Amino acid sequence: YLSVVNLLDPVPIEFLRYRPQLLMLGGLSHFSLRQYEKAMPYLEQVQRLQPASPVAKVLARIMLEQNNPDRAAEALAAYLRAKPSDTQAAALLASLYVDQKRFSRAVQTAQEGLRHREDPELRALAGLGLLGSGKVPEAVAELEAALKGEPGQARAGTALVAIYQQSGQHIRAVGLAKQLLERQPRNAGLHVLHGQNLAAAGSPVEARKAFEAALAAAPGTTSAAIGLAGLDAESGQPNSAEARLNAVLSQHKDHVDAMLAMAALSERGTRLVEAQRWLERADDSAGPNNIQAGLALVEFHLRHGRQEGARSALDRLTGKAPDTLPVLVAAARVYAMSGDNPGARTALSRASTLAGFEVPTLMLIARLQQQVGHVAGAVQSTSKVLTQRPKDLDAQVLMAELELAGGELVKAEQRARDVIAAHPRAGAGHLLLGDIATTQGRHAVALEAYRKAQQVQPSSRHVAQLFAAQSRSDASAARQLAARWLDKNPADAAVRRMLADFHAQRNELPAAKLQYQALLKQRPDDAEAMNNLANVLLLAGESGALPLAERAMALKPGAPHLIGTAGWAAFKAGQVDRALQLLRDARLRDPANAHTRYFLGAVLAASGRHAEARTELQAAIKGGEGQAFASDADHREQWQFDLQQHHHGQLPGRCKCLELGWRLQ
Repeated sequence: YLSVVNLLDPVPIEFLRYRPQLLMLGGLSHFSLRQYEKAMPYLEQVQRLQPASPVAKVLARIMLEQNNPDRAAEALAAYLRAKPSDTQAAALLASLYVDQKRFSRAVQTAQEGLRHREDPELRALAGLGLLGSGKVPEAVAELEAALKGEPGQARAGTALVAIYQQSGQHIRAVGLAKQLLERQPRNAGLHVLHGQNLAAAGSPVEARKAFEAALAAAPGTTSAAIGLAGLDAESGQPNSAEARLNAVLSQHKDHVDAMLAMAALSERGTRLVEAQRWLERADDSAGPNNIQAGLALVEFHLRHGRQEGARSALDRLTGKAPDTLPVLVAAARVYAMSGDNPGARTALSRASTLAGFEVPTLMLIARLQQQVGHVAGAVQSTSKVLTQRPKDLDAQVLMAELELAGGELVKAEQRARDVIAAHPRAGAGHLLLGDIATTQGRHAVALEAYRKAQQVQPSSRHVAQLFAAQSRSDASAARQLAARWLDKNPADAAVRRMLADFHAQRNELPAAKLQYQALLKQRPDDAEAMNNLANVLLLAGESGALPLAERAMALKPGAPHLIGTAGWAAFKAGQVDRALQLLRDARLRDPANAHTRYFLGAVLAASGRHAEARTELQAAIKGGEGQAFASDADHREQWQFDLQQHHHGQLPGRCKCLELGWRLQ
């Protein structure tokens, strides 16, 4: 090549201008020597002389090397107009469009190429374009066809493994990853993906082997080190996990995934301030086009009930990507948390439009619309799903729920029966019939429908509905149902929580205490279970409530009901000033909570602040739930007695209204 360019470069370009063979020779020689600036004039002259020349593909590669993808795309598109049958050029252009996230153009280019010749690479690129457009079923069909045509297609295979993993098809994901690794045993990325899927599928030993294989293939693979850190954390080795992550960050100080893993590790250890700091640092390092860390920060605040923090994180995120689908969904959740249902509805309507016909996202949006009371919007989003998947079980069930919420009982019942006919082994249809009967006040019919749902498809949710129906008429049978289920399914935290709440609401404090303690053995960081156990201990007059309440509050700082419980526990522990501080904070965060107002009034009365106490206690009685405490004559008398005692500065040791009216938060 060097000899060729040494011969041609001294020749005046005017002499070569109309000699395409010599121009091609000079351009390709410079290209082979990676002398792109010198290659360009030769090759551009060839393209002017011969617009249909495949030299356009070489020019496109040079433009890509020079970080000019738009010019590369223009050159390839012009060439394909003259030579539409060149599938290699079509693949190059489609790949370029995928990298630019111009997914519809990628699909169009790949499909035009496929009209001329079947090509696995073009099938894969069509699948990737469809996947980027949110058309997952169509993408899966194309990617599977690409792999059938060429089993070693790494890009198609990797995308399919990821899709299977995200949709919970772990067996298929593991099997496909193994097939790909047999052909590419040194592909570190595939080993990492395999390890992530094995970890998600609950196979930590095999996952560890996969991550270690990735590091053996490529020692600097940071995603493998992060995967191993996650496994260390899961197995109770936080120091080892932290050491691995620190090693990654020492080499790559702005590694976003490593910082997110550090945040997760800190949160696991209830070091929430530290976790937030890592998330904010990751968000700062992520750059303008990466919203992963920002979404994680919003999710963190949502998870811990921090309205102000969630709003602040959302503002940061919106500044980066105000109209992207994930940000709009996150915004809706933040608005819903703070009670701004109109704001949530607006965000969800925009999100539903952007989601197109992407089924999983539309279902999430529809559920959120249902949550914020936007029934019409939820119906529209669910209808979009049903136009694509008319027999989709989740969509049919949601539509029936929406019809029920809208008072269309006949439609809802017919849809429920259609669900039973189409999915006879699913309990969902029977569950819907039970809900419809409950709405109509036909409790015996509802009970039988819930029992049928549980018989057809035993599940935690079906037990819960059956338990709720039975508890209205036969508390003993309800207890036995839950106890039998927990004997066979001791890890079912949802049913255990339900049973604990049931005991607490019926003032069966020893039984409630046992169930909450068992729940906390399963979930040591369950703030709500801690809060409820603290309340049980307070009602039972037992010690230990304050440490539990404070730990719950540390796990979910900013949650008003947890702050209120901690305040009452502090008062019972003799810490009056601390109690006042906490209860005032809880009242400011949630002034409508009658329990908090009552607790604050009681503590103010004990402190001799009678005028303030009277204001709080009267607000508690008038505030809906306070009125419920005084629903009959005996309760009303007790409330009035309590109020008079507080007014005179005499606090009973344990008010009857608190015993009768305490409600699980």
